Amino acid sequence: MGRSITVLLYNYKQLRGFIESDFFYDISLHHQVNYLLTENLLGQRLLDNNTVKYIPNFPKIAQASGNLMAGAILWKYRRRAMSYFFRANSIYGFRKLRCESTYYIDISKNKVNNMNRLIVRLLAISPIMKALLLIRKFYVHIFLRMHLKQNKISLDNLDLVLVPHSGLSTMDFDDYINFFKKIKKTTIAIQDNWDSLGTKTFIMSNPDYFCVWGEQSLGHLQSFHRLRGTKVRLIGSPRMAPYNSSNSRFDIYKKISNELVLNLKSDFILFAGTGDGLDDQYILDVITKSIRGDGKISIIYKPHPYTRHKLTESTINNLTRKGVVVLNSESSKSVFYHCSLVLNAKLVITQFSTIIVESLLCDVKTLIPAFVQAKVKFNWSYAINTAPHLLGTVGFPNIYVSKNYETFKKDLHLALEAPNVSSQNAANWLCSKLDSSSALLKIIDSI
Repeated sequence: MGRSITVLLYNYKQLRGFIESDFFYDISLHHQVNYLLTENLLGQRLLDNNTVKYIPNFPKIAQASGNLMAGAILWKYRRRAMSYFFRANSIYGFRKLRCESTYYIDISKNKVNNMNRLIVRLLAISPIMKALLLIRKFYVHIFLRMHLKQNKISLDNLDLVLVPHSGLSTMDFDDYINFFKKIKKTTIAIQDNWDSLGTKTFIMSNPDYFCVWGEQSLGHLQSFHRLRGTKVRLIGSPRMAPYNSSNSRFDIYKKISNELVLNLKSDFILFAGTGDGLDDQYILDVITKSIRGDGKISIIYKPHPYTRHKLTESTINNLTRKGVVVLNSESSKSVFYHCSLVLNAKLVITQFSTIIVESLLCDVKTLIPAFVQAKVKFNWSYAINTAPHLLGTVGFPNIYVSKNYETFKKDLHLALEAPNVSSQNAANWLCSKLDSSSALLKIIDSI
């Protein structure tokens, strides 16, 4: 049945973004798709066990050294973009630099001690860095060869390997790409998230193909990562399937459930939270005060699925008493749960979320609160004009920005009263309006 394709997944978010979204459905109809998962994903019941095999995670010392090397690479090339510059300074900089670079999202909570910071900075300027990368390639090759053989996983008939790129502060992505390139297998990297190519880490491997969301991400890949010999292809995102795919299996995600409809007025605001979650209650308080007395509009609060600050029962009860509809169940964190809400919202309010892209795809207005409660030097009012994935979005149709707490009420009502306009051109630049599963199948068939 067609070609033999292996999908390699190594963190939980990839299961949500690529398996729960049914991304490989079209490919599986034409080719033999098998899954190779690292053992930290054991017990996840999203896949048919007959198509899944497991390999061990890298030993702790290899993981730790990989984290240090990824940090050193980030530090070495941090000046390629302001987002990298502030991320590197806030994690690995001297104390004064860390204070000056306090970030709009508290990434400095990464457990990095002063000794590790020193090692990272020394590695970044060390002439032995290239030698260390070569040693790591050699070690990874032996490790994976040995464990693939022990687990009776044959590489002989393998045609293609698909590896998601998540922008994690590790060497995992590069390790896997380098290994499969070494044994002469065709590698296809797939962009996982909107900001993963412009704010996280640098890529030090050269996959044969790299599938990205849109023209914006293609530019980030070429400008910041400077890959050699990699063919870049646009495929959109599997997480946008309910908006872009004509397949009827996604229709269920376009209609709000009857149970939720009973709790809503005719119009509603969707507050999709912030990536950090620290300012969610602060912003919610501003929203509820701003529309107090307006009996024609509901507020839905759906926290970011990976928020760092979980909701307590008392907070949920307090919000419910204020009339806020809180969606915080496990099912509400599924990959397409929010799509019907974005499609039908009068206004979406969010900071750190790909829902900005989704709202643009749906011609729905988005209000970005460009302020935070925490005392930071580098906050959203700077980020929306410097972070590569956000740069220019303030000029897009249907995008509104509130720069401070004091003007938020006025900005909210301005956004609510403004007409919806088409934002398709902007959305298509950020994330190509393609059925990503079909687009990937065409690429595979062309190789």
